[in-house]
Amino acid sequence: MTNRHEFVAAHEGNCAAVAVVPSWAEDRHAVELLRWIAVASAALLCAPPRSGNLQEEYRRGAIERGFGKGNRIAQGKLAAAYAAMIGPIARILPEADGSDWLSEMTRKHRKAFHPLRHVLFRLFLEGQERRKPSPFGTGPWPCLNRLADHYGRRVVTRMQLHYDRGHAIARFTCICGHVYALADGARSKPRILEFGPLFDEGFRGLVAGGNGLRETARALCVDPGTIRLHATRLELKVPWKARKEGRAKRRFDRDAIRGRWLAAQAEQPGLSRKQLGAFLQAERSWLYRNDRDWLDLNSPPPSTASRWGKRLDWPTIDCHLAVELRDAAHRLIRETPPQRVSAAALERLLGRPGWIGKRTEKLPRTIEALGQVVETLEDFRLRRVFWAAAALEREGLPVQAWRIRRLAGLPAEVSMRVEEAL
Repeated sequence: MTNRHEFVAAHEGNCAAVAVVPSWAEDRHAVELLRWIAVASAALLCAPPRSGNLQEEYRRGAIERGFGKGNRIAQGKLAAAYAAMIGPIARILPEADGSDWLSEMTRKHRKAFHPLRHVLFRLFLEGQERRKPSPFGTGPWPCLNRLADHYGRRVVTRMQLHYDRGHAIARFTCICGHVYALADGARSKPRILEFGPLFDEGFRGLVAGGNGLRETARALCVDPGTIRLHATRLELKVPWKARKEGRAKRRFDRDAIRGRWLAAQAEQPGLSRKQLGAFLQAERSWLYRNDRDWLDLNSPPPSTASRWGKRLDWPTIDCHLAVELRDAAHRLIRETPPQRVSAAALERLLGRPGWIGKRTEKLPRTIEALGQVVETLEDFRLRRVFWAAAALEREGLPVQAWRIRRLAGLPAEVSMRVEEAL
């Protein structure tokens, strides 16, 4: 070889007669993943992609596969899923490690990425199960700004999606500043959130020209009520008259309402305060809002709960509960797969969710026992690591860090003690 950059094709003369089979060739998952990378790399060389907004494409792809919500990416969840996919070839192809570039792929691309990383990220997205497609499509979406020259054309590329009570709601923002929201469903109608600078500019011009209220509303394609609202927002001196005040509030006869309240008590003296309020709901609501002092003085006395039974022996309850708590912790720590020994888990196991936390002053021994048996997050993760290693040994699988991390369900970032155990 005369040049270290010279390409030398493989043939019988420069290849060994008996090839040495690498150790990873027996790993079916590693071979399959390497084959995918090779096929995708060859396709990329044969047909380079056209220039486009790759960052937006990657963000949308990650969100569609459950690695984000709205416009935010769950980087921890994304890194854990990628590490699980790339685990079989982590030692074979060190360049596949995504610790220093994976999160940057879904953010604004401030630098160029190696083509291999694009191949790896695309393969990762293709291997993930796609969530239910967005009910609003993939875009671009139409602009609803009637004052813009691109009205009705699909020029909106920015969409933020969030969910409210199981319904998807999208917020569309156009380059002209017009913002509208749309909920999923055939009967949903767009709701204008911001009209944009074109609306304000046209509004000021029409008011300066002396146009009337309805004429201005027709020119801006809105109703007169919206014109009045935005005239107040922009603090404009308008040529039309101000809105008339609404009708006077309904006047109530205080003496008549009081009389009906007292008459009902005289007719049915056995009614309690709550029963009387249910019988005269309108009168009770008005008196409560407008004549509270008189209502308190002229209502049946509040009923008091009668004490019955013996007082609870809290010291005895405390002793028995502390013993039960320790027994429950021993049962919980023996469960497979391991479950974290937490205060909430112990309360659920004893059939008293949220009961101990509300009675800490009466249960000192129980609280002391709780502090001794409750497991920290770091201790729980260490226990999961040892359990995962033992499970891999029982199944005859290689005890590797990436296998333990995946089986134990560990996040991408853990404490130093957990990393040392791995």
